[in-house]
Amino acid sequence: MPTISKFAITDVYEGQSFNFDVAITDAIIDGFAELTGDTSPLHIDDNFAIQRGFKGRVVHGALLCGLVSRLIGVHLPGQDSLLLSMNMKFPMPTYVNDLVQIKGVIDTISLATMAITLKIEIINKQSHSILAKGKLVVGFTVGSKFANHNPK
Repeated sequence: MPTISKFAITDVYEGQSFNFDVAITDAIIDGFAELTGDTSPLHIDDNFAIQRGFKGRVVHGALLCGLVSRLIGVHLPGQDSLLLSMNMKFPMPTYVNDLVQIKGVIDTISLATMAITLKIEIINKQSHSILAKGKLVVGFTVGSKFANHNPK
């Protein structure tokens, strides 16, 4: 298990970035499909995907969003973060055996709202194509309105 970062909002700065790579495998896609129940043949069946004009099974966009969740929950900012919003676009499909890089860069910081915005890019490391890009708003759970949230 990776070490989880513990950045406070006062520790981060605009332009700060973090990235990591993931090799997309059949097992990752199959596990995601089993977890979510999204067994669309586009994601599960090579022949179906090829008949639709793709080179093989297409990775779920939500799986890529899950990797973005790893970025913020583990690396930047880490344990004291809470995803507030995500806006992603997927200009290119991702396939089995793609090596992808998940990259986040802090775009803005708001001490007033205890939140940051991150620009996200998911890049195919072999072709250098942008597979997904977007913007997130991430809150901090320490010193924010979320710190004492305990619904009853």
